[in-house]
Amino acid sequence: MQLKIIYFDFTFWRAEIARIPLYISSIKFEDKRITSEEFSFIKENGQMPDGTIIPFTQLPVLVVDGQSIAQTGAIARICGKISGFYPDKLVEAGKVDQVIDTATDINTLIRPSMKEKDPIKKKSMREELSNNDLPRYFGYLENLLTEDDEWFADNKMTIADIYPSPLKVRI
Repeated sequence: MQLKIIYFDFTFWRAEIARIPLYISSIKFEDKRITSEEFSFIKENGQMPDGTIIPFTQLPVLVVDGQSIAQTGAIARICGKISGFYPDKLVEAGKVDQVIDTATDINTLIRPSMKEKDPIKKKSMREELSNNDLPRYFGYLENLLTEDDEWFADNKMTIADIYPSPLKVRI
């Protein structure tokens, strides 16, 4: 199986959720880091200059044997399954998925402050996030963990445990 993860040339949870389980499991993959010029081409053409399709013209994209898969959750589940970091049991898989979806909710909350150009307004938005929404959401995630188990699901490390760890907001 040939795998390629396409993302920007910086660390962010949307790509790390795919990279980390593959890396830990010693599964070979091409780590394609694109430039802003390449992304402009993708936005205009829906594919990379080499013809790789980029569904929805957004990243990350996982290419499996030439087939492009978009959306962070789908990519995470595929990489989790092939690396052994996604449970087979229905309820345990659901526990993983609820963490993935919560991380996506957190990202949705953060996104407006990431796009804000005014530094004063951006700082205010980040302070609001840090004082209200983020502690609430991270509290929800902490409540899913028990004293006896440090993992979100399946009594072992899964992609759910990788998901929230790279989420960071700088004020």
